[in-house]
Amino acid sequence: MSELTSMMNIGKEMANKLISVGIESSETLIEAGAKDAFLKLKQKYPNVCLVHLYTLEGAIHDTEYNRLSENTKKELKEFSDFLKKLLRYKFSFVKLAIVIQRYTQGHTVKHTLRMGGLHPARYEFLQFPVFPR
Repeated sequence: MSELTSMMNIGKEMANKLISVGIESSETLIEAGAKDAFLKLKQKYPNVCLVHLYTLEGAIHDTEYNRLSENTKKELKEFSDFLKKLLRYKFSFVKLAIVIQRYTQGHTVKHTLRMGGLHPARYEFLQFPVFPR
């Protein structure tokens, strides 16, 4: 297994944070994906921000985070904004993880919310971004 610090954009501090959430190698990070890794980091380190998400995506694709395509940056920003919106309305991280996982797997918004134990009518105001499936 390759060390996380061997990946572009991943320094000792980020590697330590990733290890603390169960992502212990570059293979594990690639398998998890940037969004899932970011969600795990956000649970333990609430102050991680969009730049961290860019960093993870860049590491996975072996590119500097500031050289990601505009489309990739836009998609990641929508994902980050979506998480902020959900957290603002007091979603627990467990429900948040379920909602994100179901939605990114292609389930409908209503189904996603129901599976998270939420009533879709109460959350119609949330604008769910369209993630590539």
